[in-house]
Amino acid sequence: MSREVSSSGNISPSTNEPKIDVHTNNQSNPVSQADLMPLSNKAEHFEGPANNGINDQELLKAFIGFNYEKITTRSFNWSGFFFTDSYVLYRKMFLYWLLLQLLDMILLNNIIVSLIVGIAFGFAVNPIYLAFAKRKVAEIKAKNPNKSMGELRTICAIKGGTSIGVVLLFIILQTLIIIGSVYIMVSVLT
Repeated sequence: MSREVSSSGNISPSTNEPKIDVHTNNQSNPVSQADLMPLSNKAEHFEGPANNGINDQELLKAFIGFNYEKITTRSFNWSGFFFTDSYVLYRKMFLYWLLLQLLDMILLNNIIVSLIVGIAFGFAVNPIYLAFAKRKVAEIKAKNPNKSMGELRTICAIKGGTSIGVVLLFIILQTLIIIGSVYIMVSVLT
């Protein structure tokens, strides 16, 4: 096998293999940008069934929904501060809601402690939700390895996003509990 030298000094075999001059990026056959990328970046653009060419940021945007920019860029979440319990339900973070309920029971509804927890939660909720969303997106991708980008985006939007219905149900249940508590207190006192 003989070898040829290109004008820039690159050596290539004289067979029918393409000659690529990496210094000037002149080539005798088309090579995609993905072929020229470092190996670590190629995984993001791989079109095989293991990854489906999926960009995790697009799926994260679909999962989070309308307020993606606010959640990923702001350090304080006013909704998380003012409506702590309702906000985690709104964001479909049910386990976190249970943990907040336990914390509320332990602290016995102390207004000062609740204010401190609200401020802390206002600062912590965006990173917590972002980690939650990333974990859920990874689970969705793992459970659906052969789905297209569009299908995965739809699944992420359904599984993530927000749920006003759950919040309304929570408000109705809280109202019923308050009415029931008042009824029991009045019946005991009379």
